[in-house]
Amino acid sequence: MTGSSVHKQKYNQIISSMHLKHPSFGSKQWYSTFYLLEVILKFCKAFPDIDITDRLYYKEPTSEQLEAAEAFCKIGRPIYHATRVICNPHNASNTYFDPLWRLRIVLQESSSKPDIKRVLDVENMNRNFQKHWDKWYLWLSVAVVLDPRHKTRFVEFRFRQAFGTSAKMYISEVRGKICELFTSYSCHTRQKSILARTNNELSRQVSDSYSLRDTNQSYNELSEQGKFKELNDYLGGELHLQNHGEYFGETFASANDAAFHGEQVYWQNDDFDILKWWKDNESTYPTLAAIARDVLAIPGSAVPSEAAFDVADERARLFETELSPQTAEALICTQSWIS
Repeated sequence: MTGSSVHKQKYNQIISSMHLKHPSFGSKQWYSTFYLLEVILKFCKAFPDIDITDRLYYKEPTSEQLEAAEAFCKIGRPIYHATRVICNPHNASNTYFDPLWRLRIVLQESSSKPDIKRVLDVENMNRNFQKHWDKWYLWLSVAVVLDPRHKTRFVEFRFRQAFGTSAKMYISEVRGKICELFTSYSCHTRQKSILARTNNELSRQVSDSYSLRDTNQSYNELSEQGKFKELNDYLGGELHLQNHGEYFGETFASANDAAFHGEQVYWQNDDFDILKWWKDNESTYPTLAAIARDVLAIPGSAVPSEAAFDVADERARLFETELSPQTAEALICTQSWIS
């Protein structure tokens, strides 16, 4: 593609329009291959008619070669995008579900294509992906539920889309995990609230009539009254919409009227500050805000995205094979505190 001045000019136009990091000398083979094939596909699409004089420097790929390149890049694109999203230390964990789900769909669709084995071992990729998905999908889903723009609606739509009638099991597991977290966190939240109230009342009372037994009784009464009211109010309330009622590119009278339609479902703009939203609404949802602070801060990766693209970056291998979970956790937390 750079054999002549005309070709080089066209090649440079494509390179400048791509949103991929240019491979370096130490780039991993999969990424160098992916990058080059993306350039070739864009070159053929943008300039399908090659001048006769240019054919001295350029041999057009066959249709079979182009099909193989497209099959490779169709899987490489969501892998690249998911890696960039998950390894970005500035992203909250509510952003992880969507790119991983799209990768899951692409892998499943690619496995049914004829002759895919001559391009990639998709069967093995599917097995590895499913192993990790089964381990982490609950936490990925919980983070999405804590996104006030989606709550349970997004994961319910995706699960029904993928599993049909079997989706109820996955949805129930996500709801169960949310209730489990809420119950655990609400104990601490209510204890803090009751202790604060007790201290205020004790400061106003001269007598010793307000005993510890009264405190326990008040706590038990509070626990019995509307135990999940806060959670139900959040999940049953309207979605937080931006852009004056626009939801996934469509306009609705209210958030509850918003519906999901195929590929119109996509992640909303990155300008939304989810941590700020929970801080602003902490007085309304104190327990859920405490959960959100912990869950949304879970890092998607212990290493930056360069570890997936650069063969010289040994950090991913160290975290995966050399370091104990306790040491890895200590390193991640220390880096987070320092930064």
